[in-house]
Amino acid sequence: MISNFFKLFLVLTIASVSLAGAQSISEVDYTQGIQLKSTALSFGGAYRAIADNNTAILLNPAGLGFFDEKVSLAADYTRVGRTASNAISISAVDARALPGIPFALSYDRDQPTLSGTAQINLNQISAASAMRLGSMMSAGLTFKGYFTSTNSPLVSGPDGVDLDLGFMLRPASFLSFALTAQNVFNGGHFEEFPLVIGFGSALFLDPHAKLSIDITRDFQTPANGKVNSHFGGELRMAEGIFLRGGFGIDQVRQNNFYAIGIALAGPKINLHFTFSQRLNPSSNTFATGLEFYL
Repeated sequence: MISNFFKLFLVLTIASVSLAGAQSISEVDYTQGIQLKSTALSFGGAYRAIADNNTAILLNPAGLGFFDEKVSLAADYTRVGRTASNAISISAVDARALPGIPFALSYDRDQPTLSGTAQINLNQISAASAMRLGSMMSAGLTFKGYFTSTNSPLVSGPDGVDLDLGFMLRPASFLSFALTAQNVFNGGHFEEFPLVIGFGSALFLDPHAKLSIDITRDFQTPANGKVNSHFGGELRMAEGIFLRGGFGIDQVRQNNFYAIGIALAGPKINLHFTFSQRLNPSSNTFATGLEFYL
């Protein structure tokens, strides 16, 4: 079965790496700073089929269904060099109050500077939940409200209420698949918050390593390329110390990047540190995250 998975992994990798024509559309790139927090970024964005911490709220709420009666508090900070912004996030997940039905809340804020002068103020509040469908499957949803403003009359900043959906299938302890849909309501109207369908798969070689891949399809952003590919992995270096790395092929925004990170995991507290570099034009992103489990 593992052999078949590696064949699938290779086929998806080859299929996703096709070149797209250059087109600068960073003007509509509002949400990258809050989507790829430290953990997801350290996997190169390939985190939908893992989704085992509070990042699941925005990447795949179905991951919350596998939170086994734990309460998790988290804070994230990302310095996004490309947009000269500081993205922050605070979140909480409670999977104990209602066993089998976790509930999560998060607040995300970013102030990207676009086109050199236009500053966007993005505030987003999200509420998520999930339900286990048997022992191997989970379905989840995230309701979110985003509120944006700008200092430039040339850049619009939409406000709206939207919905993300997620599904996760774990047919074996070492294998996971994910399917997500982001911005279901307004994704066909707002380029800043496009409808994106994502597929993810992950291989868990616990306790030593993880491999993951995400393929996403953007249905709204105007670009020659519509499919993005993300690849990531984790290697356990010592007890509680994990080294991570990943690569993202962004055909939509011509934003290919690599990332490396380290995670320090304890019984109650986890720390994440990530460095990422966009390749062309070059820019650096630094991210860190803290999780506390009750």
